[in-house]
Amino acid sequence: MSTKKNKPYRVAGAKEALLAQREAELAAARKRRRDTGITLLVVVAVLIGIVSMFGWYQATKKPDAPASPTATSSASLAFAPVTVTDGKGLMIGAARAPNVVTLYSDFACTHCAEFETTYGQTLADLRDSGRIDLEYYPLGFGSPGSARASNAMACAAERDPAFAVNLYDGFFANMGSDWSNDQILSLAQHFDPTLPQGFETCVTGGTHAAWVTGIFSFAKSGPAAGGTPALYVNGTIFDLTTGTPESLAGSLS
Repeated sequence: MSTKKNKPYRVAGAKEALLAQREAELAAARKRRRDTGITLLVVVAVLIGIVSMFGWYQATKKPDAPASPTATSSASLAFAPVTVTDGKGLMIGAARAPNVVTLYSDFACTHCAEFETTYGQTLADLRDSGRIDLEYYPLGFGSPGSARASNAMACAAERDPAFAVNLYDGFFANMGSDWSNDQILSLAQHFDPTLPQGFETCVTGGTHAAWVTGIFSFAKSGPAAGGTPALYVNGTIFDLTTGTPESLAGSLS
């Protein structure tokens, strides 16, 4: 009996078929990678487009008049004239009110917007009733738009303090706007369609840009070194972590 082993059968063309199968698999894998790459590029392009469109929208959208009653109410007394002075805030209220409340804020500061939601009406009532002079330091360092808004606040205050406080509230009511000069003027026309004389030129020319820089340098070196918002009552810092609008009113003389 022979013990010689039988050789396995060979199928004609098997090697070629195997090579063809492997090549097809590699081609399919390359196609999947190519399709995945194309898909990722499309997704990235769409995301970039969305971000760009949002930036354009923020830079060009028309701000709305604020719904807050503090922004559209008339003061119950005439505000004293305001002079824009280097290194000093904008003092708005009755002449020689018995108390001075000083507020350091920034139009690009979300915490400042939250502060306005909590304290804005109380401060407006105290100011408009003659109990306090409210000294505004709109620091304008959060963004270029915030600096432009701060300049506009000064432009408004020296022309009409009541117009200025409306504008101030309007900036916070439209939080997140880029505050181009066109947006600032559009917002201002909600409160005065004709705009005070010289206001537009003051805004577009950045008349008080040096004042904006100066109050920031002063504030960051001391009274607002810990950030914004910062609030002082007759020269003493008011603790916003424990205070309330009621305790603020109760701290006044």
